[in-house]
Amino acid sequence: MDEAFLNASIDLEEGKYTKEPIKSSYGYHIILKVDQKKKPKLKEVKDEIIETLKDDKLNEDATLRYNALIEIRKEAGIEFKDDSLKKDYDELMDQLIESASGTAA
Repeated sequence: MDEAFLNASIDLEEGKYTKEPIKSSYGYHIILKVDQKKKPKLKEVKDEIIETLKDDKLNEDATLRYNALIEIRKEAGIEFKDDSLKKDYDELMDQLIESASGTAA
């Protein structure tokens, strides 16, 4: 939508016409605002927006969750003292990442 048209329509009251034609990249317009949808306040929908963004990000990269766990462990300085346990952990994380990315054999 053209910025001039958008700005003129935002400021316009419901049921009113623009007093002067609005020039946009598409020509001149007289705008009649017939309706304005009610929008919820951010604090009312903030949690829902965050959840949607999180779900979108996880769907975009299925390995994100496992890579995040690996990074959190590294940043926290958690190290395995038992070589066998470290090997099992690394193998499990590799399997999960392969499975999530769809590259499992």
